[in-house]
Amino acid sequence: MEVRKRLKTLGPVLIPREFVFMDRAAIGLGAAFLHLRAELNFAQMFSESIEGFTTEALAQRQAEAVAKVGL
Repeated sequence: MEVRKRLKTLGPVLIPREFVFMDRAAIGLGAAFLHLRAELNFAQMFSESIEGFTTEALAQRQAEAVAKVGL
């Protein structure tokens, strides 16, 4: 089934208010960075920040945190 037809049968897609806020904040920050002539490579910074990430390590850290607080 085509996506558009399926969405029509399910009704409208509701966008959370938080998304609108974050979208506007991103646009505002982008405008500020352009005004300041910022030249950082955010794609590279993001790639470096997730380097070595694994869901298994995340699950382990979360389990340790939950155990530490006694939940």
